[in-house]
Amino acid sequence: MKNLTVLFPLLIAYAKAKSSSAKSEQFYTGPDCWSFYYQDNESTGYKCCPDAEVKATYGNSTWGKVNGEWCGIKQNINEIPEEPEEDPNEVTCFTLYLESSYERTYPCCSPDNKKIKYVDQHGQWGFENGDWCGMPDGKPTWNDREYYDDTREEWNEFKEKWDKEYKFNFERLSVTPGEDESKLNFAWYSRSEENPVMRLSENEDMSDYTEFTGTNNYIRKYLGDKYYSNKISIEGLKPKSTYYYQRLLNDEWEAPIKYTTRDPDNFKFIFVGDPQIGGSHSHVAHGMRRVLGLDDGIRNDAFNWKRTISKAFDLTKEPSLVLSAGDQADSPYDLLYREIEYSALFLPDQLKTVPMAAAVGNHDAESFSHDLHFNVPHPYLTPEFQSKIPGYNYFFKFNNVLVVVLETNFITENDAEVVINNAVETYPETEWRIALFHHDMFGNGYAHSQFDDTTRLRKFLTELFTNNNFDVVINGHDHLYTASKFITYDPSRIDESSEKFTGYNVTVVEKDKIYEDPKGTLYITANCSSGSKLYTETGDNDKLDYVNYFTQTYTATFGVLDFEKIDGKLQLKITSYEVENYNEFDGPYIIEKIDKATTTTTTTTTTTTTTTTTTTTTTTTTTPPVTTPITTTTTTTTTTITTPSPSPTEPSECWSLKQGYPCCVKTEIVVIEDENGKWGVENDDWCGIIVETEKCPFNQYGYPCCKTTKVVVSIDSMGKWGIEDGQWCGIVDDNTPTTTTTTTTTTTRKTTTTTTTTTTKKTTTTTTTTTTSKTPEPTLCADVWQQCGGVGYNGPTCCKGDYYCKSYSDYYSQCVPKGQ
Repeated sequence: MKNLTVLFPLLIAYAKAKSSSAKSEQFYTGPDCWSFYYQDNESTGYKCCPDAEVKATYGNSTWGKVNGEWCGIKQNINEIPEEPEEDPNEVTCFTLYLESSYERTYPCCSPDNKKIKYVDQHGQWGFENGDWCGMPDGKPTWNDREYYDDTREEWNEFKEKWDKEYKFNFERLSVTPGEDESKLNFAWYSRSEENPVMRLSENEDMSDYTEFTGTNNYIRKYLGDKYYSNKISIEGLKPKSTYYYQRLLNDEWEAPIKYTTRDPDNFKFIFVGDPQIGGSHSHVAHGMRRVLGLDDGIRNDAFNWKRTISKAFDLTKEPSLVLSAGDQADSPYDLLYREIEYSALFLPDQLKTVPMAAAVGNHDAESFSHDLHFNVPHPYLTPEFQSKIPGYNYFFKFNNVLVVVLETNFITENDAEVVINNAVETYPETEWRIALFHHDMFGNGYAHSQFDDTTRLRKFLTELFTNNNFDVVINGHDHLYTASKFITYDPSRIDESSEKFTGYNVTVVEKDKIYEDPKGTLYITANCSSGSKLYTETGDNDKLDYVNYFTQTYTATFGVLDFEKIDGKLQLKITSYEVENYNEFDGPYIIEKIDKATTTTTTTTTTTTTTTTTTTTTTTTTTPPVTTPITTTTTTTTTTITTPSPSPTEPSECWSLKQGYPCCVKTEIVVIEDENGKWGVENDDWCGIIVETEKCPFNQYGYPCCKTTKVVVSIDSMGKWGIEDGQWCGIVDDNTPTTTTTTTTTTTRKTTTTTTTTTTKKTTTTTTTTTTSKTPEPTLCADVWQQCGGVGYNGPTCCKGDYYCKSYSDYYSQCVPKGQ
């Protein structure tokens, strides 16, 4: 704690008085030493010094220094000050209490000044006598629940329950997605060190249950109790089914919780920006005579977060998943208060009925709490910054959606490439691809969007999302709602002299308009979902060509991703709402795709001319009756000559014919390369890939060239675009050099002879010998640990040497040594 700002980024004030008692300045490290709960990038806890001189005040705590070391003096847990008595003659306003936010206070505007010059989360501002001033009747615009009359009774009841029952419950359940929709992951704290157990049943009475076990690890003491981290996974869930799960907590079985799986073709995700529970501390409280402390700030945000989830579930009826863009909790260092904030995060009962996938925000990144509370699927455990907690990058499949969650505080280009490639290779057949992370790299908030920690991500993530066909990115961080245009990576636009990344192209997007498999990715920056912190936009909006729409509603908000299957097409609608009145303030943005799972493959039919000549010869032999059987033999000879109309077959330069394999007709994916050339796979067999003399100029953008169509659907800086097989393709101008392929025409003569024999009272034994010509085994096989099978996989399905192809799921098989 060498630098005070490391621990106290929002330092309220230096101490104004010294303790009147004698100072022993003695360190103390007993079990009730509250400052041991602090964790930052210099320490995982600070000693207590209850008799030291006060050097600093932060929130409800005072700090001293002994022998150059910071130490905790006193912390007032659950301290909520009494409201000051109102003086009807007193003129007061929010600006008198903004020292913690602006490093100074501002006067109140005169009562006759009604001209509002500026509005932010603190309230309405005027300007007079050469200085800013606060409007006396302008209430703060952040989400202070004390101002809501329609929830007054519910709010008063909640305050009492929070203080007496909810606040220190650190054993709440966290439900996270499994690797796919057939699995669920769970995490929770307990005061028992026994390995966790969970039951799953299709019956509410928990009969015929399946039992699952997990892991248990000691964390630390909180308020005198030892706490343990528990993680467990369950599997075997089927679509459109109802289940009940039951947790064993501290050696007692809890009441069963109902979990319903939805229609895999029609489902909804809820997405939220920063819950930021605890973020309203230091805001000017209702009545404008004091600021909120940590305790009443967390309580306020806990209620608002609970209401956001409740209202979002009421609107969507049966959501399947919740996506949070990070900063679940506000306190970055105080572990005790951080656990209080997590108690609020998992308080809504609805979050026990659907999984929640959460990204790591900047307020989450320095603490191990996030890792303990979320049991994530497919975690990336080897990031380049090993000093940071690994596992915060992860991915999963949910129905036909791939969701990739990135940790963007410390992520490197290599980390991002590895995680995204792993995700796409594991689930290649998903129709939709969604990315979730904290930093709004295409946002326009003044607080973060234009700073290096955010803009650095554009340089590598834009290309990765374009090349891997990501549809939507959900961000947070700036506490301001922004929707981008469709953004596509465009290396031709990179300006090396520019401080900002320019290597992208944009396409305008409109509300209520259907976009069929559009080029580019749509970036949505979600606002603060609890309303605890609400910021404004940057002053450079006219320079941000990627922004499609933005707004600050100064309310709690959420969004919905609505996936539907309609008439052989897949549709995604993206809509954003205000919590209190369901005001649809943006969207829907509608993306549509052809459903590959039900689309009929179009086959080109070749017309042929057939000449048939039939000759019938009948021979009847009659012999004296009763002497020999009567035999009648009919012989039919059919000669068919078929001449197909000219059609492409193997090109004359098909080099793989010499190896006994055809050339690839459609695929250009190189599975393996040897001394003969590049090999692909079609129809479960090897094929040779012909290298084009001219490379398609659109490959650099992640798209193929059009093969047949010349219909121009769109034109941008990259060129002319058409659509083939439901996918974007680049149209090459007629003067562009192309590769000419020579084809040959084959005439086939087919002769069929049919012989029918009728025999009376004669037994005939026929012996048939069938000779089968075996298809040559491929000489190209996958090596050990390489993929060898799975849905959508087009590579080799055999393994080299003594290795064999082991199936791990329908989507992935791998070459492994025998015996594994």
